[in-house]
Amino acid sequence: MTRNEIVEQIAREKRVENFIRNVAHTSRIAPDLQDLAQMVYLTLLTYDEDKILDLWENDELGFFIARVVLTQYRSTDSPWRDEIHHLGFRHHGAIHGPIDNVKDKI
Repeated sequence: MTRNEIVEQIAREKRVENFIRNVAHTSRIAPDLQDLAQMVYLTLLTYDEDKILDLWENDELGFFIARVVLTQYRSTDSPWRDEIHHLGFRHHGAIHGPIDNVKDKI
């Protein structure tokens, strides 16, 4: 099996999304969490193929995926966190924007 075939199978089974749902304690994948899933798939597709194959053959790829998800989700300076803050999202898809004049609107 090739790296691309492995990632395709993982995507069909929605393994990354399941890890994210568990980590985020949610039953649905909001837009910001969908972005996280895409970043994890991109990581898998660009990671060293021999290492991905080794992890797959030793039934350790799930642990690797969990580690990538946890690192991206919990880190304050992860590329995913930077991206969702840049786009104006909080965790779980709650959109926020500038809070100027909030008192005026209340």
